[in-house]
Amino acid sequence: MYVARPLGDGPSKFALQGDRTDFAFQVPAGLSPGGNSFKLTVRPKGLERDAASPESPYRLPVQGLQVDQDLSIAAGVPFSGAKGTIAAARIFVAAKETAEVVMTVCADAAGMPGQPLGKPAVNSKVEGLTPQWIDLPLPVPIAATRERSANAANEQGILVVVCRCERRRCAVLTSTDKGKTWGAPSTPLAAGQNLLAQLMSPSDQPPPTPAIRLQREADVLNTNLLAGATAPTDKKKDISVPAVSLPASLLADSTVNQGKVDKRFELASVTVADVTIENFELTYDPAAGA
Repeated sequence: MYVARPLGDGPSKFALQGDRTDFAFQVPAGLSPGGNSFKLTVRPKGLERDAASPESPYRLPVQGLQVDQDLSIAAGVPFSGAKGTIAAARIFVAAKETAEVVMTVCADAAGMPGQPLGKPAVNSKVEGLTPQWIDLPLPVPIAATRERSANAANEQGILVVVCRCERRRCAVLTSTDKGKTWGAPSTPLAAGQNLLAQLMSPSDQPPPTPAIRLQREADVLNTNLLAGATAPTDKKKDISVPAVSLPASLLADSTVNQGKVDKRFELASVTVADVTIENFELTYDPAAGA
């Protein structure tokens, strides 16, 4: 028997932001492991993605709008109101140079930005043309419940207003007078789409044990790697499973190549949490084939 350690000897850390994060490593080529295991530890950070906010798309759009200090954008963002509070947001952007993004959460006034619901959130370290999700924690959480009516189509949502960024994607309204008036974009790069945004709410206290999925794009391979773990008693307590095993078929390689091959997966959860994987070992029998 011999042992492979795909993540090395030390612990490996992953940040879950209420969405998916890459989980990639290398395994020996042309072999199938006889066994595998790792210790999984999760520390919830007290936030979770709102139930109405979708995961990021598997194929990110290429269309968008350019904005700057004088051109603001706004879009309606679904909000379930299940927790009644918005604590942060994530927005998908790309910037030509180091830029600042300012987000204000407003009430929905018949499809236009209404009264601001709290102080703006600012991220001043946006840079790089590679599209990215940026985090915008609100200075003070906002109480923002949805007003429900007999007609679900008329339920009141909220609007996210974004300004002072060199480039961003998928806006549906623009303003050239600092938010006094709003209209349709006059120079869209492509057909209008909704804002790529996610809203974050405080999780229950004490938080329940989150579900951490293992998947390969849309293919869910394990619905909850934390199955069987004990719920924490407070938001700072770690949740651990001492020995998680993956199906050998996910780690096997049938090529005749020498060396190592890449295995690419994703960890996914609605919970914002820090994830640590330790002692990830694959065992092989030299006499066994792939």
